[in-house]
This record gives sequence, structure tokens and C-alpha cells, in this order.
Amino acid sequence: MTGAGTASAGTNGQQIHFVDLYGKTQSIRIEGPNQNGQWAALCVNTPSEHKYVDGWWWKGNITFTHYAFSDCQFQYQSQKTEYVAPYLPNTDYFLTTNR
Repeated sequence: MTGAGTASAGTNGQQIHFVDLYGKTQSIRIEGPNQNGQWAALCVNTPSEHKYVDGWWWKGNITFTHYAFSDCQFQYQSQKTEYVAPYLPNTDYFLTTNR
């Protein structure tokens, strides 16, 4: 997996804030371009309702895959692709959910 590096205060990508609306997602896989336009992938365990994925910056069409088990194991629950803007006013976090 490719590391994310840093972006300047969310002006060239966003970090991720994941909200588990159903209390059933134990991990998410995030895939897509990072702030440098390079493809990156990351699996993150989500043991609570809110998970902030710090230190990884994303922009463009990002795919989020939701898993019922930790470490992105076994069959996934759902998957969606969302557009993450390089800049969002008043935040460094793109909000995504498992809906």
C-alpha cells in the first residue's frame, strides 16, 4: 500500500470521517487517488460509531467497501464510490456512511 503523505489544511484532499449508521460495520477499505493523484488503498477497523481516518488524504472518486468483520475480511456488506473534493470549506474531513 502506498502511504498518503501530507496535504495542507485540506486544500489538496481530505481525510475521512466514517459513521456506522447501523452498528454492524467492523472495518472499511478505502481505495482511490491520494492527494498526489497516486492510487492508494487502506483497510481500517471501525469498532465504534465514528471513525476518523487521520494522516491519509484522498481526492477524486474514492471507493468505500464496508465489512462485517475486522481487517476487511470475508464478504463485504456494501460498496459505494463517492467524489471527494480537493477542498471542503471549514473541514479537513469528508463524511461518509454505510448507507
